[in-house]
Amino acid sequence: MKTSILSILLFLILHLNVKACVCASQSVEERFNKYALIVLGEVISKTSISRSSLRDPKELEQAKQRYKEKLAKTFSDSVATIRYNWYLDALNKKSITKVEIVVLDFFKNQYQLPDTVTIYTSNRVYCSYSRFEIGETFIIYSSKSKNIVFKNPLNTFWTGLCSGTKYANKEELKNLQKLTRIKFRKSNLKTTINALLSKELLDSKKDTINVSILGYNYHPNSLGQIKWKDKIVFSSLKNRATDSDDLVITKVQISDDHDLDISFTSYDRDGKKYKGVLTMAHRRKRTSVKAISYEVESD
Repeated sequence: MKTSILSILLFLILHLNVKACVCASQSVEERFNKYALIVLGEVISKTSISRSSLRDPKELEQAKQRYKEKLAKTFSDSVATIRYNWYLDALNKKSITKVEIVVLDFFKNQYQLPDTVTIYTSNRVYCSYSRFEIGETFIIYSSKSKNIVFKNPLNTFWTGLCSGTKYANKEELKNLQKLTRIKFRKSNLKTTINALLSKELLDSKKDTINVSILGYNYHPNSLGQIKWKDKIVFSSLKNRATDSDDLVITKVQISDDHDLDISFTSYDRDGKKYKGVLTMAHRRKRTSVKAISYEVESD
């Protein structure tokens, strides 16, 4: 009788999801710092797949062999065979949800991914994110798994209930925009310079353009030397402008329309000083100048 009860308990522990998911409380800023990919996206497809279909075939066979050898050292042949078959069943069971997302906005994209990304989550009851629905829009916090060798590691991201993934809501979007609104990249700087040159707000005859980016949170890749067409651009983070500056980026922020507003001070070939705001639209990885307003600054 005792043996039967123990067998039943063992079966329940091994086969049923009896765990509860307890998530630590995290602020939006804490999640922003933790996760590598944060997007606002619309679900365009949702399928169930097995863990084995995700993994690199060669690595998977090696993992199977290692597990079989480990079981052989620990259990009798009959028990080892039973446990190995459970392991194979778990690998081949469709326990993973694969979701294709069309990205409406990147809040954090360390891997420079395209506008369509693939997100995975477990089908298990505990700690999975089970609310994905085709046509719905979500804020997704995701990261890479470091424990498995995947077939397509560049586009294999995981999320779950504790990641903070949720239906899109205005309050969280606003908080994310505050965290990302002053990320200024090389592409933004190049577009700004090109627009100012076209308006003759910069000295087009100069081979070298010196840019000061006044102190705020910034993307490190916006600094240093940049080759731009026939010119060399030197950009650096400073607390104040200097006499050698051709262009000063004084402020960068996100507008209510999700455009990038870049406040600037620039000098033309005659030394005339301009102050203005350049509005840059960024949609689906394409950046374009939406508007530019300026005035001549008298000394």
